[in-house]
Formats: sequence, structure tokens, C-alpha cells
Amino acid sequence: MSTPLTDIARTELCQWLCAHLAVELRVPGGRIDPDEPMVNYGLDSLTAAAVLVAVEKRVGFDVDPNALWDHPTATEFTAHLAGRTSGV
Repeated sequence: MSTPLTDIARTELCQWLCAHLAVELRVPGGRIDPDEPMVNYGLDSLTAAAVLVAVEKRVGFDVDPNALWDHPTATEFTAHLAGRTSGV
């Protein structure tokens, strides 16, 4: 049965995404501002593909490959995902 992502789940997903991006992008100090465009930290198509695989595993559904570009900040991207439902 599908359930919507709650506000708490969305906040946790945003925190997880920022931590994951910090590792993937080797951000000094591991700090990603969720309201800063991810490309400002060096997100490119190769890294975006790896991030999407991890996100899909985390949320339990397929994510449009363009979603990271259409929703350029972690906050916007996770809000977009919250509009979807998980397979949980």
C-alpha cells in the first residue's frame, strides 16, 4: 500500500540527502545548505545519477532523472518527492 511522505519524513529525507550529497560531492566540513542549489556544490550529471539511485532506494519508488535539475535545491527536491507516494 502506498503512503504519502509526511512532513517529518520529508525533513528527515532532506537531512539525509544533504548528508549524502556532502559525501558524494566531498564538501569540506560536510555541510550542505538545503536552500542552496546543488550545482553550486559541484553536482554534475554523473553524480546526479548516483544520487538518484540512492534516493530511489531510500524512498522506494522511481524518480524522474530530471527531477534534480527541475528542483535544484535539497529543499525543493524533497518537497517534490513529498508530492509522490512511497511504496512503503
